[in-house]
Formats: sequence, structure tokens, C-alpha cells
Amino acid sequence: MNGICMKAGCGGRQWSAAILAVIACSTAAGEPSISSVSGSVRHDETVTVSGSGFGAKPSAAAPRVWDNFEGGVDGEVIHGRKPIIGPNWDSYTSNGFLPLYSNASNRHNSALCSRHDFVSDGQYNCSLEYHSAEGRAYFTFWWKYTRQQDYYNRNTKPWIVYGDSGWGPLAYIGFGNPDYGDGVVRNSVQDEGGGAAPTIWGETQLDDIDGEWVRVEVYLEESTPNASNGTFQTWIHKPGGSPAAITFDCNSGEQSYMTRSSSNHWFQWHFGSYFSRDTLPSGGGQVANGYICLDDFYFDVSRARVELGNASTWSACTHREIQIPTNWNSDSITITVNQGAFQPGQTVYLYVVDENGNVNENGYPVTIDGGSSGGVVFASGFEEGNKDIWDDYDGNPDTENQIIPDPGPLGLASNHVMRFRVPAGERGGADLVKVLPDTYDRLYARWYIKYEEGFNFDAPNHGGGLFAGNRNYLGMSGTAPEGDDWFQAVVDYHPGSSHVPEHTPYCYTYYAGMYMDNNGPGSTWGDSFPCVYGTNYPCEPQHKPIGPLPNLEAGRWYCVEVMMDAGTPTPTRDGANGTMELWLDDVSLGRWDDLWFRSTPDLKLSILWLSLFHHDGTHSVAGVLYDEVVVSTQKIGPLGAGQPDNDGDGIPDDVDPDDDNDGMSDVDEAIAGTDPKDENSKPETRDVALGVGGFHLSFGSVSGRLYDVLYKDDLFDPTWLMLVNDVAGDGSVMEVLDSEGVRRRFYRIRVRLP
Repeated sequence: MNGICMKAGCGGRQWSAAILAVIACSTAAGEPSISSVSGSVRHDETVTVSGSGFGAKPSAAAPRVWDNFEGGVDGEVIHGRKPIIGPNWDSYTSNGFLPLYSNASNRHNSALCSRHDFVSDGQYNCSLEYHSAEGRAYFTFWWKYTRQQDYYNRNTKPWIVYGDSGWGPLAYIGFGNPDYGDGVVRNSVQDEGGGAAPTIWGETQLDDIDGEWVRVEVYLEESTPNASNGTFQTWIHKPGGSPAAITFDCNSGEQSYMTRSSSNHWFQWHFGSYFSRDTLPSGGGQVANGYICLDDFYFDVSRARVELGNASTWSACTHREIQIPTNWNSDSITITVNQGAFQPGQTVYLYVVDENGNVNENGYPVTIDGGSSGGVVFASGFEEGNKDIWDDYDGNPDTENQIIPDPGPLGLASNHVMRFRVPAGERGGADLVKVLPDTYDRLYARWYIKYEEGFNFDAPNHGGGLFAGNRNYLGMSGTAPEGDDWFQAVVDYHPGSSHVPEHTPYCYTYYAGMYMDNNGPGSTWGDSFPCVYGTNYPCEPQHKPIGPLPNLEAGRWYCVEVMMDAGTPTPTRDGANGTMELWLDDVSLGRWDDLWFRSTPDLKLSILWLSLFHHDGTHSVAGVLYDEVVVSTQKIGPLGAGQPDNDGDGIPDDVDPDDDNDGMSDVDEAIAGTDPKDENSKPETRDVALGVGGFHLSFGSVSGRLYDVLYKDDLFDPTWLMLVNDVAGDGSVMEVLDSEGVRRRFYRIRVRLP
């Protein structure tokens, strides 16, 4: 669960709430079967999975290595640092650049990853390294390839393994260069004495996953010397969309391989890993540069494991996250939850894979417990003190995007807002990009915006909104989307004409069904909703203004809300039912139906983009202020307007996961029996002190609740042990004595309903 641990003698505190769920699931004979799950399915929390047919795990329950890289510091070298589980990281480099902890290109819910840069002469190998010679391996990690120019490099390998006595035996997967039609993934198994095993060519092309996080999954068994009885299996998973979005690559099944001709073993495992930097004709004689990112790295010598998936059957899952087992029996498994990129409140499904690769085809439903409610996907009032929650590549320099003190729309003296400015006389922009925690068919985005005094509304400008598709298309203009690649709507204003008043807001929209200003590739510009371009542009009757349109002014706050619904995928505009609506201060400026946004279910809303972009240098120095930003699956509305906001954080109580802003979610407070509207009413430890007989722990209790006290002696031990359980609350301060005589111990207090 979230929070810091309570360490006896150091004054830290942790409170956690747990829910017990028991749901029966049916399964085919011979598969693992899950009968119940106990514990709160929350990141880093312990959960017990009960059932049958899990089998034995021949290795230790925990993997040999597990690291999500969250324990590092941005920009520091990973070499020599200890992962969450496993020995200290080793690394290999061809020219001095080592893998770094980085926050520059993170997965959802992740603050840091491992970044491998390939940008200098001779820098073609930059790997995290792990040594194991046990004859087989199951490993998985998330991998992101990013090129830094318009052309690709010749050869990219996500992982390589070398032998324990030099070069061989060797194995890897790799991609060629898409510029030459050779971007498909393939595998390789080689040895000095036995030559190479047959190469298997996969399906995924490098240009299909460029700039996106994909999951790499591998299972290997080495052969006996000079015998064809080894195994090589690889999958590459691209999350989202239909089940076909998971591509099975280089999957040999149980096809036999001769992996070695001697008694040597696979030993030196490199992950990152290889990025050729040749001078390429496709680059005009230039050298290819780029970087690789890794996250959620898991290495074991058994394929027995636990996973969370996004669909009710294993075969239908398009997104899965590996879980971390800490105890394994044939009828129960204890795991530490890895939320990965799943979002709080999302229903996901548990799967157990046994040592032989058998899995329960029907998943066991659970809900990610993060305290989220009311459909909120993302929210920021810019009170975080920094811009770390945003996902921009440019680092959001203060010269363009600065958090400043300002009373904001609520007139609060201690409030902060985001200010966008573009240097005088320059074409360019300032923006914030938020990659949302999942992809969505329908979203609402609300923000408050204020144009600074002196803002020049006559300068051509683009604003912020919602985006669907590959991030590389963000900001594209001049070309119509094709239905399977991207669409977006940003809220702009029109300088004014005989057709509409000055400074009129509208949704500037790129989508497959564009028709208003379509002059062919390179000269196709977004449609306006409502139509504000004038009588020289086509406008269907249903897209015209429904009434008088407002005239935006500088110096006051506006509440802007936009809704986009991608609709049912259709091959053409015929039958399309996408929808969009725009509100200003909760007054609808129009709802537009039957829009053709997409031709594939894989294309979903995924990014919030706040922006101030000026086309030329005629703009003012004065910019815009943003505040109280919320993205939700439900309509949000303005602050006030009959929507209570108990803590004044800009999120109405009906969608706020923490109504009193005390750090405890409303869900957890409901379980704990405290008041979610009172910041002074929350679960608290009263004291932790070393006294006569041992450590004395005291904490407030609530009648009708049960309390468990757990402990561990090593903070990095994944397993919490029970000190006392089922302590019945009565409204008084409870005291528990730990008399085991230790000098240091970490405690967790858990409250639950009977």
C-alpha cells in the first residue's frame, strides 16, 4: 500500500487498509485454478492467491532479479546499485556511457526507468548485466526504442547472452533496419563449435513499435552438448487494442534447438543492449543516434509465475503485468503486487502460470485499489511543487512553462498556477504533455485558463486538448489522419470575421472525417467545431453554431471542458458515431455527433496536451495561465455550480479520491471508519517507543473494525510477518507490545472490516 513504513525508534508511520475478496471461478481440468484472493490489490502490497494446481516452483519463490528502478536518482549510474531483488547491478559499455536512472521517458505510474544512450562514437553497447549459468531462464521487461532522427540504425538487440568461457554459446533477438525493409524481429542461437541454429523470423516490425513501450518476454532452455533438445521462445507484447495487438514473435513452441556444442553454459546476460551506429545511406551519410529504456525487469530460472491481465481470459489479454511471488505452494501463492501501468479502480484479472507453462484460461477478477473514485484519470492543481508528473521530452524549462504563485480561479492566497509564455518575436510554443495511465474510448478534460493582461488575441494561436494515437503524431498538421493512426481536438480561438465575433473559442480538430479545409497532403487543416471559418468554407448544418458565441477577454478565468467519444470503428465515414462537445463556463457551445474518428478499436484517447502555440512572431509576451486540470471518464463541470469541493483542491467531491486532502483516500477512510471530509480524522499511530519489555505501539481505534499489526526486520524483505491479529477496536487508544527484544523493527498496522 501507499505510504512510508513505520520504523520503531525513528518516528515514521504507515497505515493501510485491506479488503478480503472471495469469488469462485471455473477452470478446465489440468490448469491452475484460483479460488480466492485475500489482501488489497494495491501496488507493493502483499496478496495471497489460493487455489489448486499451482504445482511446485523448482527455484526459490522470488525471482532471481526484480527491479522497477524506482529506488534510484534521476541521472545517476545504475552500475553497482542493488535492485529490489537480486545482486548489485553489473553493466557493460563499449565507450564509457553506462545505463542511468532516468525520468525522461517513463511508463504510466512510473517515476524512473533505466536509460541506455547511444549518441557518441563507438557507443554501440550499453547494457545492464546479470550472470547466471543454470541452464534455463525466463525473463521479461518493458522496452522502448527511440531514434533521434528520421532514419533508423542498422541493427538493434534488446538482449544478448554470452557463454561462461567467452563468446559462445550465444543467443539474442534483434531487429534490422526498416529503411531497407529489414525491420522485422528475428532470433539467433550460435556457438563456436556447433554453428548456428535455424533463425526464426517474427512478425513485429521495429517501425511499428518505435517510441512505444512494449513488453519483451523470453523462455530459454539450453540443450545438452551437440543435442537438439533446447528451447527458444520469445514474445513481444504491444498493449492496447484487440487481442491481435499482442504479436507472438520468434515463438518456436517446443521446437528443438541445439544451443551448444560443449559443456559451456549461457552466463553473461546483457539487457539494453546493442544499438549499431553505422554511417547509413538512408541517413544521408549520417550516424544513427538513439536511446533505449527498460523498466519492470524480471529474471528467473522458472516460467512459473503470476500475472495481472486486462481481459477475463488469458488469450484475450492485450496488456499484462508480471507480479512478484514471495511464497509458492501448490495451493497458495503470496505475491507483492506490481500495479505496472494499470490504473486505480481498474478491474484486472489474475493468472497463475505453472512450471510447465499451463495457465488458468479464465482469469480471476480483482480491482486495483488506489483510492480512485468518480472516474478521475488525472488531476493537477499545480500544487505538486514541480513538473515531475508531466511527460514532456523537453523537461519543461521555466522560461516557457513556470509554476508561479497566483490566487487562481478560487482566489486562494496560497495557490499556484502554470504559466505558458513564448519568447517575443518567435514562432513556437510552450506546453505540457500528460500520457494518461491507460487508453480510453471516451474522456472529459477540464481546465481553467486565463489570458494574461496584454495578451494579443489577433496573433494566430493553438491551445490544449485531447489526443489519441502514437505520441509521435502529437502536434502534426497539414495532413488528415487515416482512421488508424491518430486524432485530436484542441481548444483554439478565432480572431474574428463577418461570420463570428472576435476571439471566439472552438475545437480545432484533426480526424479521419475532416472536410472543411481539405486541400490534399500538406495543405489540409483541422475542422472547426462549431464552424467559425466563414462562408468560403464548407460547413454541414449540424456543425454550425447553436447560438451566440462568446468573446474571450484577457484578465479573467474561464472554465473550459471538452468531451471526446471515439465512437464505433468504421471503415468509412458512413455509420460513424463519434461525438465531441465543448463547454465554456459550463455552457455548451455545441455537441457534434456522427464524427468519423477511427477505423480500428486500437485507436483510443491517450494524452492530455495543454499548449500555447504561436504561428509567428506577432504575438505578445503576455501568455496564458492554467489551473485546476482534471481528466475523467465522467463529466466534471466547473468549481462551484452546486458541486462541493470540501478541500478546495479544484476536484469536485463526487470525483475527488481524497475529499479532505489528508493523504488517505475516501475508500480507505470508509474501511478505517474515519471521516473522509475531516482532515483531522484519519487513522493515526499515537506512539512507537522502546520501553519496559520491548516496543510499545499505540494507535487510535474505531468500533466495528479489526486491527492487525505486522512487522519485518529488513525493510527490503518483501514479506510482512504477523505480530498480532484480529484486535477488536472499541473507540479507545489500543496498545500492542512487541516483546521479542529486537533493537530495530519496521511495523505496519492494518485495519479491516470484520
